[in-house]
Amino acid sequence: MLTKRGVTSRASNYAAIGSENNDRHFDYTRLLSLSNQRLSRTKQTPFLYIEAPDITSPPQCLTAYLKNGKLLKLPYLIDFETHRTAYKTPEVDTRYGGIILYYSENDRFKNSDYLPAVGWNSLAIRLYQRGELSDIFVPIYTTNGDDDAEFKIWEIHYPPDIQSDPKYLKISSSE
Repeated sequence: MLTKRGVTSRASNYAAIGSENNDRHFDYTRLLSLSNQRLSRTKQTPFLYIEAPDITSPPQCLTAYLKNGKLLKLPYLIDFETHRTAYKTPEVDTRYGGIILYYSENDRFKNSDYLPAVGWNSLAIRLYQRGELSDIFVPIYTTNGDDDAEFKIWEIHYPPDIQSDPKYLKISSSE
């Protein structure tokens, strides 16, 4: 089970699960709205700025300007109060993470967050926010496609050829 509050405010706790030496640590970085439709947080991100999209005709990806002057295409999703919409194309580079843009019900921009690649590609974000489900994680609540549910629960469907590993079945270290 994942909750909206848990995914956003406890990202570092979720990242610690299965992490060695904090190698999966990530946090949401709130981006600042600059004049002329730019989003930035120079010290906490690899970007000088990101061009904010026109949501009346959303692009397939966002354009980001790296600190070294290069251009980059980023995946993003728009989180309206009632639903989420993810935009991505196969040629988008995810090694720099992705952006979440938050809009109110009446399509007014509220704020935005940057997630580094380790966060953007984490299981919690892929399941809860990006809505990417494989055949292994099957939603049992909500099953009506409610993207903005306060919490979501999945059932794990293990592949039929999975084999148990005895080292993970030990119940004490003295065995």
